[in-house]
Amino acid sequence: LTAQIPSRFKMNGYDKKYILKRMMCEELGGDFLYRRKTGFSMPLDRWFRNDLVDYTRNQLLDTESFVRNYMDNNVIAELIENHRRGIQNSGMIIWRLLCLECWGRIYKPDI
Repeated sequence: LTAQIPSRFKMNGYDKKYILKRMMCEELGGDFLYRRKTGFSMPLDRWFRNDLVDYTRNQLLDTESFVRNYMDNNVIAELIENHRRGIQNSGMIIWRLLCLECWGRIYKPDI
């Protein structure tokens, strides 16, 4: 079906998704459809204080944790607790530790 649509309707200069935007312009409004792209940041700080605090503890403080091979367990526990209590913002550090933990559990490199 799309191969049958004339090229002049598929793109308008550098504007990709031209047909979709024209179709949805009345519904969503031109201001919304033609605005600049914006990024989406994850609310890591809030997640690690609330929803993911137990998961974080279970992953990083587990006796089989990969990260334990490289960091003191008490330092990790203190980092998580201080972040949870709002004493310090360690969301990005916790995120990086969780990424390292996931990587270590998958690839289990020889130490």
